Amino acid sequence: MRSRAITMVTRGGDSASLGAAYLGVNYRIDGDRLRIMSGVEYSRMEGHPDRDTFAGWTWLSGVRFYF
Repeated sequence: MRSRAITMVTRGGDSASLGAAYLGVNYRIDGDRLRIMSGVEYSRMEGHPDRDTFAGWTWLSGVRFYF
């Protein structure tokens, strides 16, 4: 799966190498009915013709509920 930010920066997402790491947490308030989620991703891409290297952080968070 290609990161949206990398696709936008590279005009298509082509590169020689791409590495990414993601760390996230879920906090359940009422079992599966209410959940708070948050995570951070670090991506690094090398070898694209337009740019030498891209590196960046992405933070994601959300609330999930089910009734």
